Parts: sequence; structure tokens; C-alpha cells
Amino acid sequence: MLRLAFVVGLVAAVLPFSAFANDIEGCEQWKDDQKRVEACTRLLDVENYGKRTRAIIFANRGYAYKNLKDLDRARADYDAAITHNPSYARAYLLRGDLLADLKQWDAAIVDYGYAIKNNELLADAFTNRGVAYGRASRFDEAITDYTAALRLTPKDPLVLSNRCDAHRLAGHLKRAMADCDAALALDPKYAAAYQNRADVLSDLKQYKRAIEDYTKAIELEPKRVNAFINRGFSYGQIDDEQKAIADYTKAIELDPKRALAYNNRCSSRITLKEYDAAKKDCLKAIELTPDYANANYNLGRIQSHEKAYTKAIVSLTKAIKGRPDFTDAYFRRGNAYRYTKQHAEAIKDYEEVLKRNPKVANAYLNIGVSQEELGNVDAALTAYEKAFELSGPERVTKFQTYMKGKGFFEGKIDGKYSPAMRETLRECIKSPLC
Repeated sequence: MLRLAFVVGLVAAVLPFSAFANDIEGCEQWKDDQKRVEACTRLLDVENYGKRTRAIIFANRGYAYKNLKDLDRARADYDAAITHNPSYARAYLLRGDLLADLKQWDAAIVDYGYAIKNNELLADAFTNRGVAYGRASRFDEAITDYTAALRLTPKDPLVLSNRCDAHRLAGHLKRAMADCDAALALDPKYAAAYQNRADVLSDLKQYKRAIEDYTKAIELEPKRVNAFINRGFSYGQIDDEQKAIADYTKAIELDPKRALAYNNRCSSRITLKEYDAAKKDCLKAIELTPDYANANYNLGRIQSHEKAYTKAIVSLTKAIKGRPDFTDAYFRRGNAYRYTKQHAEAIKDYEEVLKRNPKVANAYLNIGVSQEELGNVDAALTAYEKAFELSGPERVTKFQTYMKGKGFFEGKIDGKYSPAMRETLRECIKSPLC
């Protein structure tokens, strides 16, 4: 969460002209942004004061334009403030905030850096640069900035809550919990800190405790969309999909363009086998975010259930394009290729799975099936054996039982894979009866 920057009490300090008293007051007041723009504009028409004063007025007017959603004029005014006073730290801070609102994180980081260079005591610049670093997934640098801000303002719950979230994203869950606890000790009604602590608890798989904190965040701020989405996820993890769906539905009511909520509701509905409703949700998520990997993956799951394997291949390919490390998408696409008798492609996908996780027994098993269909007996045998090695006695027992039913195995069903069984497996692969 960004700390909002203000320019207060500066114009009056450098413009003690009684003739401009009303405009000075209007340029500094924060109740009416349009009046502030008008007052600051009139002051800028005055030519008998210096560049530093003009820089302050430009910064004030820029902030008013930003509040009025006129971002182009806001940016122009911040640029003008910096041109008039290149060492004006707060102007860099304000422009950094504008760039952060535009999600131009790298540019925002540069401006916050200039703000800090010109005023090392500007805690808000450290805080907001920490936010920008976090959005750019540079979590260690975010933590460093939040720590610097806390040296300047040691009892700031916002900064503690922000550092909690950065620690969580960096994988430092104990440190994250300590920071969120400290934030809530300072401000027991701080909704963001409850939500951040809930995220930590969720990562620790303490879902019931996470639900309690998400609930507290929602009670304090009933329009916290992410709290509903994340509480929905936690409900799903304890197999309460109905409550999960209710939370995702509420999130969608609050923000009808939140693709994540539609995708998560799709996933919960797949679990409940509500495939038609799930499909509508996934399609909506993809409409909002066409390259959304998880939504395309879930759509591929539904299409596979419908045995629309060609369509599933298309959806799963999009999922993999969005997330090249998407192991489950490779596995499911491999299955879709196998069901459409594209065994060479299926094998490639199962091999991609094994590159990422060499212990997926089912990938070896399915490679064996595809190699068998291609007539590659030795390759199929090798793949099946690896599957048995990874699976242990249970799968071997099932295999022995299957072969015994087909008349290929006469030995004891003991879950042990022996050299004799290897030959039995080879004969089974060769035979159309097995």
C-alpha cells in the first residue's frame, strides 16, 4: 500500500503577499481539488517570485489534477516543478506516486530514488519505493526500503504491514508474521494488516486461522475484494467449496472485471462437477484477460471432461504459453494428445512434466502407454518399470492383479516387481489380449 504524499503549508511560507492571500489558501486547501487548480493557476500567473516557489505551486496543482484523474496534466505539473527546482524531493515523490498508479514500476523506482537522494529523511519515499520494488517482484529490495522507513518512523503500522507482505513473498514467513503482529499491536483495526497476516497463515496452510483474519479484514472494510478472493481460496483448501463460491461471487459483485475471481469460482465449480457454470466463469475470465494461463488451463480441464480433446489441446497450449513452467498443463495436454492418438506429441509433453518433476509416476506410465501404441516395446517396458519403481508396491499389486485376470501371471500377488515379472510384462505388451 502506497503512503499518499502531500504538499502542505509551503506556499504560504514563501508567498506572504496579502494580495494573493485567498489564492494561497485555495492552492493549499485539500477539500476541493477544482478550486485548488484554479487558485494555483492564478498564482502561477504572478511573475515576481522565484523558481522554488513556482515549483511548490506546480506540485500542489499537479496533486489536485491527479485527484481529478487528469493524469496528463498532473504529470506535466510535476515535470514543471522538477524543472524549476531539480532538488525538490517531494516533487519526485509525487511523480513517483503517479508513475506507480500507472504501474510503471521501474520509472517510479527511479523517481523515488531521486527523492531519497535529495532528502534522506523522507520516509514516504522509502515506503513507496518499497511498494514499487514489491510490485516489480524485487522483494529483498522492498524489505530494505521498508526497514529504512521504519528507522525514520519506527511505529508505523502501514510500513510494518507492507514489510510483512514483502517478507511473505520472499518466503520469510516467520518474519512476515512478526511484522503483521507488530502492525496489529499498533493498530488493532488495520484491515490491510489482517489481510496480510491471513495471507501468511494461508501460505503456512493454517487455513482456518487465515479465514478468521480475512473475516476480520472484511468486517473492518467490507469492500476489500482481495480479502473475499483469498478467503474463498482458503475455504476451498478445507473443502468448503460452497463458501468459496459465495466469496468469489461477492468479489465479482464488488469488482465485475476481476478475472481472478471468475477463474477461482470456475475451479471451485469444477470440483463440485458443476461443469456448465464453471465453463461460463472460465470463459468470462478469459474474456477479461485472454492470456490468463490458469483460466485457459481450467477451460482445458472442462473440455477434457467433455471429451472435446482438440479444443482442450488449444486451451492447454494457451495456458503453457502464458506459463511455460505449467507442469499440470503439460500433463493434461499430454493426455489430450494421447486420447486423440497423437502419441509422439503426448510423449513430448510427459517428458516436459518429468523435466520439471522426475518423480511423477503417472507421466512414466502414460509414456509407456503411448510407446506401446507406437509399437516401441523396449521403450514402453522401460517407462512402465520406472512408473512401478516410483509408485511402490500398491501399483505393482494392481498390475499383478490385472495380468492375473488376463491369464498372463500365475505367481503370488505380493506387490514385488521381479525379473520374472519383467518378462511377463514384456509378453503382455506384445500381446493384443493384454
